[in-house]
Amino acid sequence: MKKNDSKKPKKCIKKLLKDSEKVPERALKKGIKVEREHGPQAKGGISNKTDVTGGNKCKTAKIAAAHLKEDPRYYKELAKMEKKLEKTKRKSKIKTKNREKSKKK
Repeated sequence: MKKNDSKKPKKCIKKLLKDSEKVPERALKKGIKVEREHGPQAKGGISNKTDVTGGNKCKTAKIAAAHLKEDPRYYKELAKMEKKLEKTKRKSKIKTKNREKSKKK
């Protein structure tokens, strides 16, 4: 890891944007927020399991840029998929609770 990577994330992000015209700045910023789940700042106490960046903002930005190069709609589609997954989880919990109630009767 380069020393500059973690100390100058703005410079790194500018370089990523300059190097790739395919990555819109707004999408990159959104992607960086999403990819923070792979660093120690992850919510929900799962950072030890998912920390691949060690909090390095430049690495996080590179991950986001790579996803956006693959598909410029990556984070929009990811949000849709996560929403659908949450809906499925809620339905599953309701079914489980209903089964437990019917067993008690």
